[in-house]
Amino acid sequence: MINIIYRNNMLKERLTLTEKIFRDRDNRHQNQVTRIMLFDLVTGGHHASYIQHILNFLCQESVDIHLDIVVSPSFFEIHRDTIDIISSYHLEKIQFIPITQTEYLELESQTNSWKRIWGEWKILCQYAENLGSHHILLMMFDYFQLPLFFSRQLPCSISGIYFRPTFHYHQFPHYSPSLKEKIRQIRQKFILQLVLKHPQIKNIFCLDEFAIGDIQKISKYARVFYLPDPVKIYENQEEIANIKLAAVDKRKSLNIQPKQTVFLLFGHLDRRKGIHQVLEAIRLLPKTVTEKICLLLVGKIAVDEREKIISEINHLTTSSPAQIITYCEYIPEQEVPVYFQIADVILTPHQQHVGMSGTILLAAAAQKPVLASNYGLVGHLVKIHQLGMTVDTQSSYAIADAMTKFIETNPRKFCDAKKMQQFAEQHSYMEFAKILINNLLPD
Repeated sequence: MINIIYRNNMLKERLTLTEKIFRDRDNRHQNQVTRIMLFDLVTGGHHASYIQHILNFLCQESVDIHLDIVVSPSFFEIHRDTIDIISSYHLEKIQFIPITQTEYLELESQTNSWKRIWGEWKILCQYAENLGSHHILLMMFDYFQLPLFFSRQLPCSISGIYFRPTFHYHQFPHYSPSLKEKIRQIRQKFILQLVLKHPQIKNIFCLDEFAIGDIQKISKYARVFYLPDPVKIYENQEEIANIKLAAVDKRKSLNIQPKQTVFLLFGHLDRRKGIHQVLEAIRLLPKTVTEKICLLLVGKIAVDEREKIISEINHLTTSSPAQIITYCEYIPEQEVPVYFQIADVILTPHQQHVGMSGTILLAAAAQKPVLASNYGLVGHLVKIHQLGMTVDTQSSYAIADAMTKFIETNPRKFCDAKKMQQFAEQHSYMEFAKILINNLLPD
């Protein structure tokens, strides 16, 4: 029997979640299998794909663990494809456990971010205790640093994925931090140093390879590992052919003209993503250039910016010959490569973005050049791996100039295909999952 626990109003089981949890807790001493709790209540962005990569790895490798994946109730509605992996491969020691609807609504009602963090932390500790977890994997270590510091006694040992260190950015060429950034970096390193004194923190997995040395120097107990941000690389020729065929069909259905250069902006569309600067850049371009542009916007538009963004798109559509196509729906993981195959250039005009970007990995795997911000880790990676062009994406004029260069020259001349392939291969999902799982197991 596949061990998936549903806890919502639509699906009811004879055995309630509470009964199951306490039965497992009472029996845990009889079961010597390592029981790990993966905790992640975020449903958007990379979160589901990370879980999917871990499950795919466990499908292929024989690892004797019991994995409890604690998620939001909405995860079951949004990421059904991830849930189905368990039933497809009969992974009996893996279960998804949604927090209760009452717990979820209470968290969603919090307007104070600190109260929400502490609310999630309380839920995390409660579930770890009730499940009899031997170890916890925090999918966002950054988020829980203060609760970790103030909680002297944890239900069990903890590991976490550290996304956004910035205290080492001074090592990158041409980086000139503002006073605000300097203060943030000092504060960030100081807090991390305090948190890493906790004896129950076992591993820190960092997505930024250039920060590993600095973290190791201040880590008293935890082991520190570089964790390559994962991307799926398609090697099966039939899969590749199907993606390309689907891209041709999708391009036709979107009515994209053969001679247009397709610029793809993918993901959560908001000011941080640089959408306003991109739209303004197109407005600045002459007609002879814009008539060759197709801007493909794929992803959810931020609710608080929706009205403004839609207004900007509508204005640009009526005043410019550029073709602008929006697809503001959730894209299943298996369909994502199709949109990257359609594109000629991938836009990553993040505004002062810190940490890694999965978009540049998807672009490298698809062999498509990026037009990226020159700031921080992303800017540094694009330069050293020759993934495309970097500019100051806070400037619409700089973006406009770069778009013109891509249109007037073959976009592939701005990247190195061999280095892009190597970069993607270094970030395989199998390597990502192997580093995580192998270091969560007892020594």
